[in-house]
Amino acid sequence: MEKFNRKVSIIIPTYKRPDNLARAINSALNQTYTNIEVIVVDDNNPEAIYREETEKLMAQYSECKNIKYIRHSRNFNGAVARNTGYTYAEGEYIGFLDDDDEFEKNKIQLQVEKLESLTSEYKGVYCGYKVILNGKEISRVTALPEGNLQLDLFQMNYSLKAGSGLLVEESVFKELGGFDESFNRHQDYEFLIRFFEKYKLACVFKPLVKIYNDSRINYPDGKSFSQIKQQYLNKYLSILHKYPKKQRAIIYKNHWLEISKVFMINRDYLDALHFLIKAIKMKFPTIRNWRALLGCFIKGILKKY
Repeated sequence: MEKFNRKVSIIIPTYKRPDNLARAINSALNQTYTNIEVIVVDDNNPEAIYREETEKLMAQYSECKNIKYIRHSRNFNGAVARNTGYTYAEGEYIGFLDDDDEFEKNKIQLQVEKLESLTSEYKGVYCGYKVILNGKEISRVTALPEGNLQLDLFQMNYSLKAGSGLLVEESVFKELGGFDESFNRHQDYEFLIRFFEKYKLACVFKPLVKIYNDSRINYPDGKSFSQIKQQYLNKYLSILHKYPKKQRAIIYKNHWLEISKVFMINRDYLDALHFLIKAIKMKFPTIRNWRALLGCFIKGILKKY
């Protein structure tokens, strides 16, 4: 097939957000790179109002030949939905888009061009992004690394926004077995940890995705979030232990602090303190860490239930 014209499959899992879904779909359809198919996987329960609203929306695209609409028999999770999308994909590249996010028009074109200009050790590419809240851009990130980012991912040094920014070769997604469906969160992190065992990730240093932070549907409670963190770290103990003790301490400190922040926001201060102490035992937090914790404490005080 002609270079830079390989088919790209964009998988959009959707759950409880039909109001935002059209924006995501249209941004995928209106790419400057035209050899694209869009696969929408409806993860709503069949009896839910969100399923009915999503079906009505998708009826508007019934004549669009490069859209596939797949309905789950019940709500599973985002990992299952992305894997379901893959089973229907025909592309040589697999991309992902969260149902409340949006692509810039040249996102796929620049990513394909970048990936196909590199050596075979690079099997995926991500990109910079803008964060949007209440219709306003509150931040943008373009200074991102590339290569083998496994340690950076473990230490949460950067947010890769893989749920909407990642594009990988289909053969690699198949080789790795897709996403681990036992993960209700962090399925993108979990996938990339395995990816980095063999391959490198490239980056387009431009904000090619708009990340919308308005929806709170998937915001976790502290207990479930701490369980996911334990599941994530326990799965990769053998990989973690190949890193020096000082690096492992930073990994655990940062994850315990993230759990503490979630508990702070939810005003569960005893559990927040518990994980803060665990973090301090690993490595004393930086000034930046303390500022983030303070911000979450204030956010919890101001939070309206």
